[in-house]
Amino acid sequence: MNKISKREKIMLAVLLVLIVGCVYYLFFLTPNLEQQAKLKKKITAMDDQVMTAQAKVGHLNKMKQELKEIIEQNADIKAVPAFDNSKKLMNSLNLILGKAIRYTLSFVGTEETDGIVRREVSLTYECATYDDARAILQDIHDGKYPCVLQDVSISYDELYGVSATLTYFEYVE
Repeated sequence: MNKISKREKIMLAVLLVLIVGCVYYLFFLTPNLEQQAKLKKKITAMDDQVMTAQAKVGHLNKMKQELKEIIEQNADIKAVPAFDNSKKLMNSLNLILGKAIRYTLSFVGTEETDGIVRREVSLTYECATYDDARAILQDIHDGKYPCVLQDVSISYDELYGVSATLTYFEYVE
């Protein structure tokens, strides 16, 4: 085996340093830099999501405040209750229909469209006077919950008989 000269030893040392540098660069530095870049992109995306969410919250709060002001200015506007308001609705209708001699309520069903639920109620009742029958319809219309009266018919045979279909509105959260 030949002796390695000083010049060859220096060249081998330089080659060894280059090999170690390349291995470090390929297997440690490059993956680390790529991971840092990915994490920076995720942070940027999350910052954008946070800013968007904050803007939405600010806009939602502004809209709620405007809606509250509109409702305060217009007392005849009724707030739409959250879905399943049937128990409170029954209590309200029971109070209103207290003037009737007899009444029958039946919930026909619900239908949801774009987050708004329409609850149909079939109603029949009897009153001694026309004014009482009309007052009950007016109280239902002017009641606490938004309602549309449909298919209203009033008949007279010793008592004033009223039948109507009511549609109440609720929103799904």
